[in-house]
Amino acid sequence: MYATRPGAAALLFAALVVLAGCTGTLVNAEASPATIPTEAHEAVGYVHGNTTAVPLTYPIGVAGVSRDVTVTSYVSGYSKTVGATEGSPGDVAALLVVSTPNARVAGQSANPFAHATNAELTERAFALLDRAKALGGTEYEDLGDVRELAREERTVLGGSAEVVSFAATATVDGNPTEVRLHVVSVEHGDDVVVALGVHEVGFDESAALAGMMERIEHAAGEN
Repeated sequence: MYATRPGAAALLFAALVVLAGCTGTLVNAEASPATIPTEAHEAVGYVHGNTTAVPLTYPIGVAGVSRDVTVTSYVSGYSKTVGATEGSPGDVAALLVVSTPNARVAGQSANPFAHATNAELTERAFALLDRAKALGGTEYEDLGDVRELAREERTVLGGSAEVVSFAATATVDGNPTEVRLHVVSVEHGDDVVVALGVHEVGFDESAALAGMMERIEHAAGEN
C-alpha cells in the first residue's frame, strides 16, 4: 500500500540533506517552477488551481553544530470536473506538475525523484500534493493498491520520456474512489520535473493529461 502521511514528504529529500552534511556546505536549494501554458490546459477544459512553493527544512549536523538546510520545490495543479449537478459533485481529473532541485554528486543525481520507481514517483508526488493543496480545493489522499497498466513514449521538455499508467485507489474529497494515474519524470537543467495525472474511472482523461505533459514549460537553469 502507498499511503501519504505528512512525514512522507519530509523523506523525499533525505539524500540532499546527506549531501549537504557530507560536504559541510549549507545550501538553500530552490527549483524553478514548472507549469502548463494557459492555452494548453484551457483547450482541454482544465483550470489552474495554483503554483505553490513547498519549502522543506531539515536540521543537519556540521562540525558538531546543528544547522538548517532548506529545499524548495514547486507544485502546479490543474483540474477539471465533469457531470457536476446540484446533487452530485461530478467526476474530477487533475494534473500535478512538481519541480525539485537536482543536486549532483560526481555527476550523478542525488534527487530521490531521479532514482525512484514509477510507483514511488506516484507516492511521492501525492505526498507533496498533501502539503501544497494545489488543485483548487480537491483533496486527493491515501493512495493505495497501485497496479501498472501501460507505458507510452511521449516528448516532454524536448526529450523522449516514458509516461506510465496505473490503476489505484484513493480518497477523493473524503470518498474512497477507483482512479487511474499517469506519471512521468525527467531531469531538466538544475531540476527534476515530475508530472502526475489522475482521473476517476468514470471518464477517460488519459489523452488530455498526456497532451498537457507534452506542453510543460520549465526554465532549465544552468548546472
